[in-house]
Amino acid sequence: MTEEWRDILGYEGSYQVSDTGRVRSLDRLIVLKNGSTQQWRGRVLSPGVTPYGHQTVRLMRGGTGQSTFVHRLVAIAFIGAAPAGHECCHRDGDPINNNVSNLYWGTRSDNLHDQVRHGVHVSARKTHCVHGHPFTPENTYMNKRPGGGRICKTCTYNRKRAARARRQKASNV
Repeated sequence: MTEEWRDILGYEGSYQVSDTGRVRSLDRLIVLKNGSTQQWRGRVLSPGVTPYGHQTVRLMRGGTGQSTFVHRLVAIAFIGAAPAGHECCHRDGDPINNNVSNLYWGTRSDNLHDQVRHGVHVSARKTHCVHGHPFTPENTYMNKRPGGGRICKTCTYNRKRAARARRQKASNV
């Protein structure tokens, strides 16, 4: 199977993105500040990686650079423009895998559910509550509210006991 390349929206004739997630610059003439022109040879760009593992590239236009996520470039070029309020999501949870078959437009909620399913959501990885009690099946309630989440039974018991003591103290005064 051959790699398919498409122009990057807004950078037509300067940059292209492939269906596998690679980005390249194209051969072109650039005008320098002194007015002379220089032949610029195209090449495959080396992406940077964010602390969250997403690849970025810096695209230049008119002397200014713009850092852009590679997965968004692939999705826009091969899937189409993002619907309003949608984010580019990775099906397998691997932010380095920018193959078009691994990407889709989803809501923020879809993206967060994917993070939980893939085990990369910061709260889903927690093994203990903020007070150090373990999140075991015996010590954990599942929150039924729309936001979901886990609730420590020991902390809930301690909060209720403290509230009961405050009420009793107030009624004795």
